[in-house]
Amino acid sequence: MPGLYHLLISVALGILGVLGIILLCATTRELERSPSNKYGIVIDAGSSRTTLFVYTWPAGKENNTGIVSEDSSCHVKGHGISSYAEDLPAAGNSLKACLDEIVKRIPSEQHAETPLYLGATAGMRLLNLTNPKATEGILGVISTTLKSYKFNYQGAKILSGNEEGVFGWVTANYLLENFIKAFAAFYYTMNFLQTTLDKSITSASELKEAADTICGMDFKTLKEKAPSVSVNRLVDYCTTSQYIHSLTTRGYKFNNQTFKKIAFQRKAGDTAIGWALGYMLNLTNMIPAEDPDLWKGQVVGAWWVLIVIFILVTLAGILVFVLSTRSVKNNSVL
Repeated sequence: MPGLYHLLISVALGILGVLGIILLCATTRELERSPSNKYGIVIDAGSSRTTLFVYTWPAGKENNTGIVSEDSSCHVKGHGISSYAEDLPAAGNSLKACLDEIVKRIPSEQHAETPLYLGATAGMRLLNLTNPKATEGILGVISTTLKSYKFNYQGAKILSGNEEGVFGWVTANYLLENFIKAFAAFYYTMNFLQTTLDKSITSASELKEAADTICGMDFKTLKEKAPSVSVNRLVDYCTTSQYIHSLTTRGYKFNNQTFKKIAFQRKAGDTAIGWALGYMLNLTNMIPAEDPDLWKGQVVGAWWVLIVIFILVTLAGILVFVLSTRSVKNNSVL
């Protein structure tokens, strides 16, 4: 009789096992798992200082457009790279502290696929006009330094004034989702006018008056009023303030009343407003989306059935063990 029990239990275990295998195969589904974030680095080599921005976006991009946000930034110590015309090695060395910091922030397995760009603006544009050989030397030394890191170096470029403006426009509209003149340069210019002249600017006419006042000053007087501001910046404030007035009044048709609705901001949320993010937005659209990882998954209902089968098989195994033990004891007694 115990032998019959053993046979029946063995058959039941076999049936449950086959049923479990069939259920496992029939209900397995391939599921997509979103890939990790991608990173990109843009070095903003301005006239007075250099800043490294790290941007991040989802690797799986909808319609091939990355949702880019600022992950972190690092301000390089010292002046802009154009100041190293007489000391070329220092131009590359000045970037190393920030590059070493960024190396730690980006996962090491993603370094090789992280694009790295350098964009130089006003300082290098001016140097290129007066000393193109020094400009070439600075960019060459910097390229050598950037290539020594494991990032995917994409080159260094001197941006034209138009390119800088366009990328700044893209950044502002991307972050604020509308057409406000929130460029970082505009923020600093307005702040300079109000601080230097010790007056608030709340209307288009007040902006025009302030711009005319600054433009009417000789450089010595201007330097005395703003001793902490670099010479490179001082020479631009007259032109920039007049440009802001013309753009807001003639271009966008703001008047004294509507001018109050303009927000001159340095940041939108946690992201600096400048050309660098706009540059990255443009570049990430040329980076193909990563295919999502595929992994196997089970339908919830089938998973519970498999658990029940496992429990039944386990109980049947215990029962076989108990019956076998009893059978051995009975045979021993006989």
